[in-house]
Amino acid sequence: MKTLLIVDDERHMLHLLQYTLAKTGCRILTAGSGEEAVQLAADLPIDLAVIDVGLPGIDGFETLAILRERPGYATLPAIILTARGQADLRTHAEASQVLFLTKPFSPIELRRQILDLLDPAAAR
Repeated sequence: MKTLLIVDDERHMLHLLQYTLAKTGCRILTAGSGEEAVQLAADLPIDLAVIDVGLPGIDGFETLAILRERPGYATLPAIILTARGQADLRTHAEASQVLFLTKPFSPIELRRQILDLLDPAAAR
């Protein structure tokens, strides 16, 4: 079973994402901060991360960078979520080789993107 890590500091968003992504058949882990996400990933294997940009402490991009420095996570697939669709954030996401979705997002599209990232061959 694949494991998804959802990172968002807004409790209602964590619950919404957890409910939405439960339909992927993956194990869902949640974290309310970048620090918590990094700690979870140290103890449990992660197959994909969905990370909000605007986290307290270390932001979403920094969280992803720290995760990708760990052995086995250099190419960790990720989706960055944000309520701000600014061009500089999109550019940063592209440079980090992650998908970029703005809030509000389509739950169906988010699930599709995750399943495509987890199994690219099935997407064809």
